[in-house]
Amino acid sequence: MSFNSVEISSHGGIPVEYFKIAAGATTYRYTGGTRNTTLSTGDPEVDGDYVCHPISITELEHTRDSKSLEVGITVPRDNPAAQQFRATLPYNVVTINVYRKHDSDPEVVGWWSGIIQSCEFRESLATFTCQVILTVGIGAL
Repeated sequence: MSFNSVEISSHGGIPVEYFKIAAGATTYRYTGGTRNTTLSTGDPEVDGDYVCHPISITELEHTRDSKSLEVGITVPRDNPAAQQFRATLPYNVVTINVYRKHDSDPEVVGWWSGIIQSCEFRESLATFTCQVILTVGIGAL
């Protein structure tokens, strides 16, 4: 069964999201699922150990509004990636890749990729404001 057939199933779709946050040489891997997970897809960009952690992403919007290119990702305020934003913006660009898979299906898909622009701390949470990474091919020039 493929990811898409499970994704559109009214009963079988239970997606789990995996977050890879990279700041310079430091990489953090989290899953919003209920247990630590090791992904082994054969793709070194995706593969690794993902730690169960309270993390969530806002609903992705598909509109022509430039604000729809932004998403919010929420973590506990003591999250090590969020701590890089406590005093000032980090020196390095902080990228974030979100992958998705269903427990019933081995396929992992790239769900969203972007950079963390800022981090807002409120009460016990930190919310990253993230901008999508857009790439443009030059092959036709």
